[in-house]
Amino acid sequence: MGGGSGDSIDRLTGEALRLHDRYLEEVVLAFELCPWAEKVIRQGRFQRAVIAGAAPEATAIAPLVDALEARVPEPDDIGFAIFPELALPAAAFDRFTERMRQADRARRPAVAPAPFLLAAFHPFGPDDFQDPHQLVPLLRRSPDPTVQLVRAARLDQARAGGADVSEAVARQNFDTVAARGAGALRATLDDIRRDRDATYRRLGLRLGLETR
Repeated sequence: MGGGSGDSIDRLTGEALRLHDRYLEEVVLAFELCPWAEKVIRQGRFQRAVIAGAAPEATAIAPLVDALEARVPEPDDIGFAIFPELALPAAAFDRFTERMRQADRARRPAVAPAPFLLAAFHPFGPDDFQDPHQLVPLLRRSPDPTVQLVRAARLDQARAGGADVSEAVARQNFDTVAARGAGALRATLDDIRRDRDATYRRLGLRLGLETR
């Protein structure tokens, strides 16, 4: 579909955004996975780009990065680059995310800090976990391979008090999932994935990520 008509790409974009909305509402917000992210999402201070095609370039996120950087004086703090046609396993998508990070770094002066941190989300993260860090891949089981961009300056502000923000969020998420039951989280994620598979089959999209 990456080389399809404008109408087919528009349909794909609309459905990919709808599915990602489900993930944000039913997983990130419903399970209160990150107080800071929840505030940003509820206030609409984020941007998204659906990047069609089975073999995007590592520079594909550049327009989204530029759009996020251009938002001043009230910046958006989070961006999501969604790749519905990219049939890469989780480990390969991690490597692709690193190439995107390097490509963005190459666009900047050597001394300039990267404005955004990139994190890979993937439909087929591991299910099992025993501690807060092992839980992270399950929480990042987005409907499609997705890169989350977080404004580095905001995290620096959060760290200014000396707290380990990542560690605190990981512990809070672990406690929340343990209290509500991991089965409820998995059931929600599985339902979103079934929705994704059925939707994309209807659109005629080859589902390279339909099975593990």
